[in-house]
Amino acid sequence: NGLVVHNCYKANVPWQVPGMPAPVENMILRYVKAKADWWTSVAHYNRERIRRGATVDKAVARRNAGRLTRLWLKAEQERQRSYLKDGPYVGAEEAVAIYTTAVHWLEARRFSPIPFPPLSYKHDPKLLVLALERLRESHAVQSHLNSSQREELGLIEQAFDNPHETLNRIKRLLLTQRAFKEVGIEFMDMYSHLIPVFDVEPLEKITDAYLDQYLWYEADKRRLWAPWVKPADAEPAPLLVYKWCQGINNLDGAWQTDEGQCTVMLEARLARVFEKIDLTLLNRLLRLIVDHNLADYMTAKNNVVISFKDMNHVNLYGLVRGLQFAPFIFQYYGMIIDLLLLGLPRASEIAGPPNQPNDFLQFRDAETERRHPIRMYMRYIDKIYMLLRFDDADEARDLIQRFLTENPDPNNENVVGYNNKRCWPRDSRMRLMKHDVNLGRAVFWEMKNRLPRALTTIDWDDEATFVSVYSQDNPNLLFDMAGFEVRILPRCRQLTDAPPQDGSWALVDDRTKERTATAFLRVDDASIQRFNNRIRQILMSSGSTTFTKIANKFNTALIGLMTYFREAVVHTREMLDLLVKAETKIQSRIMLGLNSKDSNRMPPVIFYCYGAGLHVRMADGTTRAIEHVGVGDRVLGDDGSPRDVACVMSGKAPLYRVALIPPASGNRLKSGDCQVPLGFNAPVVRTASSISVRSICSNGDVPSSTAAESGASHSSSEEDISNAYELLYDDSFLCNEKHRLVIRVAAKPSLIEHASRTGQSHWSDAGSFAVEATELRFDSALGFERPYTTRQHFEYNTDFFGLSENPKAQARAEAFAHAERMRRLAYEAGAVADSVYVWHDKQKAAYRIMSHKYPEQLVPPCRSVYYGCGPVSGSSLVFNSKEEALKSAKAALAACSAYCSSAYLTWSVSVCDYLAYVKHMDACSETPVPCVMAYGQRVDSWTGLGASARITQLASVVSENGRRAEAAAELGWALGGWLCGIQSVDAGQVADTVLCHWEKIARARSLDRLLSDLRLSSASKQVSMETRDMLVSESTGVRQALLAGMLDVCGRAADGLCVAISQPLKNESVLRVAYEVSRSLGLQTSSRKSALYGFVLIQGNISSDPDVTNVSAGSYALGGYETAASELTCLATFDVSSHPVSDSEYYGFQVAAGQSPLFCHGDFVVGSNCPKELGGLGMLSMGHVLIPQSDLRWSKQTDTGISHFRAGMSHEEGQLIPNLFRYILPWESEFVDSQRVWAEYALKRQEASAQNRRLTLEDLEDSWDRGIPRINTLFSKDRHTLAYDKGWRIRTEWKQYQIAKANPFWWTHAKHDGKLWQLNDYRTDMIQALGGVECILEHSLFRGTYYPTWEGLFWQQQCFAAGTLVMMSDGSFSRIEDVTEGDLLMGDDSQPRMVTELIRGPAGNMYVLEIPSWGNSEVVVTSNHILVLSSHDAHGPENLVECTVEEYLQAPLSVRAGLFMLSARISYPKRAQSLPLPVDPLMLGVRLGLSAASASQRPDAETLAERLCGYRTPAEIRALLASEVSISADCSVAEADALIRASDAEIQRSVPVDYRAHHSSLVRALVFAGAALVLGSVGASSIDVSTDSEHLARQLHGLLVALGCPAMHAISANNCQGEHIVSCSVSAATASSADDSKRGVLAFWDAAMAITKAIDGSADGLTTPVAFSVRKAASEPYFGFNVDGSNRRFVLANGLITHNSTSFGGAMGQRQLTNAQRSGLNQIPNRRFTLWWSPTINRCLRPDTQVFMADGS
Repeated sequence: NGLVVHNCYKANVPWQVPGMPAPVENMILRYVKAKADWWTSVAHYNRERIRRGATVDKAVARRNAGRLTRLWLKAEQERQRSYLKDGPYVGAEEAVAIYTTAVHWLEARRFSPIPFPPLSYKHDPKLLVLALERLRESHAVQSHLNSSQREELGLIEQAFDNPHETLNRIKRLLLTQRAFKEVGIEFMDMYSHLIPVFDVEPLEKITDAYLDQYLWYEADKRRLWAPWVKPADAEPAPLLVYKWCQGINNLDGAWQTDEGQCTVMLEARLARVFEKIDLTLLNRLLRLIVDHNLADYMTAKNNVVISFKDMNHVNLYGLVRGLQFAPFIFQYYGMIIDLLLLGLPRASEIAGPPNQPNDFLQFRDAETERRHPIRMYMRYIDKIYMLLRFDDADEARDLIQRFLTENPDPNNENVVGYNNKRCWPRDSRMRLMKHDVNLGRAVFWEMKNRLPRALTTIDWDDEATFVSVYSQDNPNLLFDMAGFEVRILPRCRQLTDAPPQDGSWALVDDRTKERTATAFLRVDDASIQRFNNRIRQILMSSGSTTFTKIANKFNTALIGLMTYFREAVVHTREMLDLLVKAETKIQSRIMLGLNSKDSNRMPPVIFYCYGAGLHVRMADGTTRAIEHVGVGDRVLGDDGSPRDVACVMSGKAPLYRVALIPPASGNRLKSGDCQVPLGFNAPVVRTASSISVRSICSNGDVPSSTAAESGASHSSSEEDISNAYELLYDDSFLCNEKHRLVIRVAAKPSLIEHASRTGQSHWSDAGSFAVEATELRFDSALGFERPYTTRQHFEYNTDFFGLSENPKAQARAEAFAHAERMRRLAYEAGAVADSVYVWHDKQKAAYRIMSHKYPEQLVPPCRSVYYGCGPVSGSSLVFNSKEEALKSAKAALAACSAYCSSAYLTWSVSVCDYLAYVKHMDACSETPVPCVMAYGQRVDSWTGLGASARITQLASVVSENGRRAEAAAELGWALGGWLCGIQSVDAGQVADTVLCHWEKIARARSLDRLLSDLRLSSASKQVSMETRDMLVSESTGVRQALLAGMLDVCGRAADGLCVAISQPLKNESVLRVAYEVSRSLGLQTSSRKSALYGFVLIQGNISSDPDVTNVSAGSYALGGYETAASELTCLATFDVSSHPVSDSEYYGFQVAAGQSPLFCHGDFVVGSNCPKELGGLGMLSMGHVLIPQSDLRWSKQTDTGISHFRAGMSHEEGQLIPNLFRYILPWESEFVDSQRVWAEYALKRQEASAQNRRLTLEDLEDSWDRGIPRINTLFSKDRHTLAYDKGWRIRTEWKQYQIAKANPFWWTHAKHDGKLWQLNDYRTDMIQALGGVECILEHSLFRGTYYPTWEGLFWQQQCFAAGTLVMMSDGSFSRIEDVTEGDLLMGDDSQPRMVTELIRGPAGNMYVLEIPSWGNSEVVVTSNHILVLSSHDAHGPENLVECTVEEYLQAPLSVRAGLFMLSARISYPKRAQSLPLPVDPLMLGVRLGLSAASASQRPDAETLAERLCGYRTPAEIRALLASEVSISADCSVAEADALIRASDAEIQRSVPVDYRAHHSSLVRALVFAGAALVLGSVGASSIDVSTDSEHLARQLHGLLVALGCPAMHAISANNCQGEHIVSCSVSAATASSADDSKRGVLAFWDAAMAITKAIDGSADGLTTPVAFSVRKAASEPYFGFNVDGSNRRFVLANGLITHNSTSFGGAMGQRQLTNAQRSGLNQIPNRRFTLWWSPTINRCLRPDTQVFMADGS
């Protein structure tokens, strides 16, 4: 009963029960009172904690808001009951006075009441659309809608579809409806205060919204509102503050204090004004301005039921602020209060005459302004601002005397408790002098007495109340308006005349146009606390939301703060500190959320990577696929030096193709000039995946062969090279759109002569020269750096004398001389000139020769000779002669050449930006700057030379007298000749000297031994990739000699040293050797192919010898090869596909810090490494931009102040990032620019109107996005409808009472004001400052955790590499990437394990678990994969040990030596309906053996048939297996003979699942015995099966492992292919039980029986220890899953026992953190979350740990 009564207490409903005994009732009352006191005190205690900033749980805060709502409603219900009992509080005389004041004011303003909207109101459609759009905007940003909201949206759409029906319904309801549905209420918790939010029925809300639009429009048309009523649509809040400051500064004599004048600024809040609105008085006042039906509707709408859960009451007293037209009601009601404060005479003077009303802060004349002390007044909703000026000291003393008479102060205590602005420094506050304090209190007392207490009052103790006095003793005028703390200091009171700085406004006198005061700005404490509370809301509501949403909420709050306060933030130290703390809290919350198991919360990580399959040139000369490059590897840099791989990454994304086309040999790039190779034209974006040579010809012609024969040439290949149009080797690669291309742009300037006009005119010579150069500049339109072609023109024209000495005299002489020539020409032609005269055009600085009736075929009718120096066609200079122009152009060319230090500029640009650049140039009809990609430079030495340099190694053995280098070069030259077929060429095709020299070297230098070491065969001449890498990794001299040998045999020189090596396409691998060796030497190399032949085209300085193609024994010199080098950079044009060609995996790596990011592909194309990008967060880094003042020593000081700051937590002094404040235009600049822009607009509009035309976009292009509001709002598509939207600004601010959602942009609206800020430039510059990384926080977000990479922190799991086979519960195998949830795996106890969760990842640190005794069987796992090991002890049972790979590697070597992996014995379950085995198990094994037996192993048919006949009869087998196995048919000798003679194609090589996973161990053992019958031999204690088939060997080994039998799998190296040997241990008695004649059958049969009996009889032989080793592997995607079961262990396909994967939380529980890591994760202010995080990391046990309970269990 007590609980029920307490619930009644909370709902404020009666609970008395008739007939209840008094003692019971008293007991319940005492209980309820005690619990109610506790309930109330806890609510107020928690509210005080929340208000002070304490960290509480989200549920606690929500519960506290609910309790406060109930307490507020209980108090509100009591207030409503008191009003019914004691009200009305407004007396009759007060009501009459208020009503009379309103009547007199409206009559004086000649206001006509607003009528009821007629049925055919012409503006109805526009007003309805505005109302519906405003309601729909409320739900635009909400993703989840409740039923009421969905109903409202449906009604809104219905109203859009049927506007006439909706309007008729609205007007009917306005006329007749006076009873309304209840209005719900809830409170939005702002932590410092609560805001009531009302929920009105949707249909009624549409009616109210239309009425609101109608009232505001009609009131504005009738000029209802006085100029002091704010907010107004004309200015946003910051502009209002600026106008108020300028208004104070422009008062007449505002800063004069010589004769005791004083200025008083009063600001206060109307206390409880909303709650004290009497609805009866309101109805009478509304009837003065609107139709009585509308007044009754609006009043009745406030008289509704307010409900919250089980609480409700009728609102009889006060305004319901959640109504759509509530702001209209309050602004009108507040204007009546303003009249009481000002008085009708002063109010009329401020408002001005009704036919010509004053603007805000404007009087008709100075005399009217000085007539009353109240000089300025404004009411911003419920806050009043009043400025009083006492020009007479006696007037101020009289007011003080009247105040002291009513409120005596004998002890001067008025100073105590006087509110002051403590946010300012002490010397900038108001000085509490006795006169000024009493004057401030007197002004407040006077204004307070003018307000009836029944309506409202102003409270001195309210924190919003402050009275500032400017006098002789107080030089500052202080006030707080719209969140800005303002301190105005007149210039006459300043000690120094310093120019204004950031965070201040210069106030200018409109009369003198001089700066007479300075307004200093700050952010007030309430706004600082409001921003802090918003950050707390973001943190508390983050929950399980995505990290991107958390960052976006922070960005929105931050942009709302910065764009509103702007320069005020810079000089608010508390605000700067709060920004740093807020950003730290957001980052800590995101780091804390990394413990979440929901991968959807993680933002995407994007890398600049390549597609799979790209080969990378390593530092030792070998190549490796990029997916196999691992951390610690060394790749080859573009300059020939090594690069260390620091981290690797991978993922999946759409990939683009980049195709390179090396130039043809006949169009090589010459040194020192600006010629370009073939195809070096503007890049063309294509979608083709391969490009032929035809497509790269700049003129469309087919390139002709430039190769000529050296001696006799191959006739067939000579004809074939002319048809070689296709590329033999495609250097193209795949990459994602973020990958950065390394592009070279020709930078050398050039001199170009344009066509002269000499042939078009017989009297003048005209033309121009242009100096063209290329430079990289930032393009603001594209947002990145791109190449630009700059041109400097030098024009010459004999009609121009501007650059000559005494130009005017020379021009005059030329003009008269030309006039004389014209007369002579006319005379010779027989024409008579009427008149020829010279006219001096002074305005154009020219002499003009005019003529009439001259034959135009002889001379034109007019010529002009100029003596000015102005340009003709955009050129900067015009010379009188061609020689002078050429001389100046050459001088400019020399200057540009000296400025350009290199021939090429390196442009690093992403694929997407490059495509955007080409598209932009195409849209602008411009030609893109020619671009190429480069190949790596010559490699003089490889890292680690010697291990793979076989030629050098062999030369050191066969060389004599220490001539190892010469011997190596000779071997290389001989090998090159051998590869090109020097032995098989026809006579005459190779010079005799070359052939003799080759034979000599081949004999002396052991060429055959070299061929054997390189595994080269004369039969095929196929060079493997490993051999090719060996040859490329040789020393420079060997590579040069190798290439020279190939050229001497099959090379043909042309065009100097441009040569071609030709080979049939079947010898393509030989051409590949020449291709890569030539590239490694830095030579320009390309390839072509025809139908039959392939060609490698080489250009460059091959050798210092004059004729490399005729090397003879006598002229052979080693020095020629050693000095061979290329002085040119190898280049190639390229194409980029405009669309992705595939969506697949990408891989990449990042080199170590401090090293150049450029490296070489396998074909020596220069590429860029792969920095990572956190693409999802995009969190603004304000904490590192607006940093505390104490950190300014890190800043970069410039003339404009602070422009850059230290880049956050990186602590790198050299890395500076832009300051956001510099990208937001200060308010003062906005206001001044707005005045100028709108003044220009008025002039342009007036000019256009005079010309009878409309303004166009071209007229306003310079001011399009400037001004307040923006000029572009005049041209919005719905501007005609928006013109009827009046009162929109206060309506936007009033939304806080209608929607429970924080709106940081409450002060503006994009449709009306335009966008008042633009941060695109800031984003672009920030990306550039951070090295092109899209995410601004990449450098600092996870620096506190000390983890090396983002993806390593939360993505890497305990998983396997793709392709790992696992054993399913039915014995079948499945790849780990194909496993799905719900699949059943085989557990280590032969019981099924169900997959409950899948885990995937893009890349991880991988390790290879290698088992040498199992034929080097490998399992690739992540670094934190859990190993299941055994510590084998001969004197005790095995002890299981579970540890990660990292922990295993960190253990001492002595500990690791005693740890073994385990293989499980599998007992397969018996199937319910097992079918008979189709073939005898032993016969199946025989078939397997025969399928894999080589010719030497296969026994002859007679021997095998005899052995099979000696095999136990099928009947005996059935007897042995009668209980478990059924076999379909007998196996006769004939069937065995047919089986033996079966073709190899029909023989199976895999053990079927029915046999491999059979429940009978004997069946599995017989399969092995059958294979051993053919392939095996019986040793002293084992049976050894030998086969060349690795697949069969692993199958047989798996059978033995699953049987639990000790088995080994070894690889013999007797031959090059390797022989696999599977050994099974048996007893010596079994091995010697059979005689020699039947050794095979009986021994293998007995062995199978012995294995089975040993297994069946063992009780503890469930696992077998296996030795293993661990080595590092390349990073690759990983896969894993969670399984159920007691121990979470399952079995791989090879029988190894392994542990399942775990989610991130489990992985973190097993991770050993350092103190630095733990400190970084715990640096968060929320202690509750710290406790939630910490146990997960370092206070956990494994799930299967046994715990001793208190009861002894």
